[in-house]
Order: sequence, then structure tokens, then C-alpha cells
Amino acid sequence: MTETTILDAGSHAAESEWIEVPVGSIAHFSMFMKEGDVPREYSCMRIVRRTPGADREVAALSSFPSTQQISGPGAYRVVRKAGPYSAGATAQVFNPYPDA
Repeated sequence: MTETTILDAGSHAAESEWIEVPVGSIAHFSMFMKEGDVPREYSCMRIVRRTPGADREVAALSSFPSTQQISGPGAYRVVRKAGPYSAGATAQVFNPYPDA
């Protein structure tokens, strides 16, 4: 999968579609800002994993670090809380060992 925008930039609360990460694959999630820099501690997104009963937070995306890698298997989505800055998210799923 090429890097794809899964959550358009915005400052309102929103969530992405589920991203399926197969066994042996890695998902690379990144946060991007629509314009300008934000404070280093700014955090407005979390990555959640679909689990029975309730989604479970597994990582956060913030101005630092703005990327996270998660190993499969699992289904994940990015959830953005409302805030003063316009931010979006991208995802890329790949198999680091395609010939294995």
C-alpha cells in the first residue's frame, strides 16, 4: 500500500476508516499539519486497535513524535480530538520481508 491520507486535515473531532494490518506486515502512521508549526507538546491524535468490547489505544500521534509504526496483525484507526490546529493523518502498510 502506498502512503495514503486516511484523515484529512482539520481541527474538528474525527476518525479514520479501519486499516487492516496482516500478519508479518507493518503499518506506518504519520500526523501532518495543514500549515505552520505547532508546539512540541501538542497531541491531538491517538491510534486505536479494534478489540472485542471496546477499542484500545495503542499509540499517540503528536507534533513529536509525529510517526508511529505498528506490527500486525490487527485493525487500527486514527482518532483525532478537536483542537486549535489543523492536523491530518496518513498510513502505509507494507511487508518488510515480501520474499520470506
